[in-house]
Amino acid sequence: MGNAQLEQMVKRMGKPSVYMLTGGFEHLVEKSGGELLGFTFRGYVGDCLLVIRSEYNEKKMVAFVGGVTAAGCLCAAEEKLRNGGLKWRPDRYAESE
Repeated sequence: MGNAQLEQMVKRMGKPSVYMLTGGFEHLVEKSGGELLGFTFRGYVGDCLLVIRSEYNEKKMVAFVGGVTAAGCLCAAEEKLRNGGLKWRPDRYAESE
């Protein structure tokens, strides 16, 4: 990816990324009836996976969003959370209480 492409991508994705990292995740998950427990990024240059952990109805859940960059993952996650398109699954690796 060239510098010009990267600059355009940052301009397009910058605001959603900042929003999501400054309370947007928490707000959108709460709006859908859940509680955000945390999120992590995994991957390499050119391949990123965002792992979102939450709790719905006292059940630990996890969702995955892939992208080329962390900013791309954030934008996709925001869109999916707003439109109800994020697929939550039971978190098999959640610590039992």
